[in-house]
Amino acid sequence: MYTCPVEMNDVRYNAATQSFEATVTVHDNSTVRSYACAVQAPLSMRFQDAAKALSRLAIEQHQENGGLLSQIQHHR
Repeated sequence: MYTCPVEMNDVRYNAATQSFEATVTVHDNSTVRSYACAVQAPLSMRFQDAAKALSRLAIEQHQENGGLLSQIQHHR
């Protein structure tokens, strides 16, 4: 099981695509990457379940090094 801290910002429901969307940031050791994630689900889905699905999607993208992402590098 892959575990690392995950941070979510601006979780919203897009009625046009019937999906929850968020920018999810994965903190993995010294690497910080943000992923644009969307999970198709009805508006009646519990927020906790939507957040869990968005987190899982971001971690999958992080492990695969794929998808739309942004990377933050700290100056030394």
